[in-house]
Amino acid sequence: MMDFSIGSILGRSFSIFGKNIASFLVLGVLLHLPSIYIVFDLLAQIESGNWDGETSFLPRLIGLLSGQLLAATLIYGTVMELRGMHAGVGKCIQVGLVRALPVLLTAIVAGLAIVVGFVLLIVPGIIVMTILYVAIPVAVVERPGIMASLSRSSELTSGYRMRIFGLVFIIMGAAGLINYLISKQVTEAFFEDPSSIGTLLYAATGIEIVVAILGAIISAVVYHDLRAIKDGVNIDELAAVFE
Repeated sequence: MMDFSIGSILGRSFSIFGKNIASFLVLGVLLHLPSIYIVFDLLAQIESGNWDGETSFLPRLIGLLSGQLLAATLIYGTVMELRGMHAGVGKCIQVGLVRALPVLLTAIVAGLAIVVGFVLLIVPGIIVMTILYVAIPVAVVERPGIMASLSRSSELTSGYRMRIFGLVFIIMGAAGLINYLISKQVTEAFFEDPSSIGTLLYAATGIEIVVAILGAIISAVVYHDLRAIKDGVNIDELAAVFE
């Protein structure tokens, strides 16, 4: 039986990223062009003296949606890499675009459920997050529909949610710490050395892209392992849905 361990999942995920770093970064930049444009606009505000030192919710929302579209493309790339094959940028984009609408709708519904959980209390939000962790891979590979994707994710993650929580904690903890440090530097630079803000904002966007890429890869690896453990599906059978 396959060993579902945090170390194994992270190790293979970083290995997949390393083997496909060029193509995955290209995909990340392409699908985060709206976020990059917002950085340009923000820098223009700063240079003109119209920035008040705060950022709106819009960039974060666009980044989240871009991350979900990126996930749709990278799930295919990750499945191919697990199969021992390399997926080109064009094919990844093709698969992502075909599945874009159900992926976005699934992501929105799952996101709302997680937000409601966090509004009620932090713990329910974390539980919902672990339950729905593979909803996007399900939407990409199995394409059962929005609510069915959420239900299927709940089925697959059952019995493995504490380990999935460990993964989420590591990913969110590392991303949160990095974002905090960069945000702190941006705020300080605004008052002390405005000329350095551009570099910091580009660094923040770059980190956001890398985190989104790794998050998509990890979710795909988790989905693959859960399908192998619970359904007895091998990687060739999993990849066959894209043929």
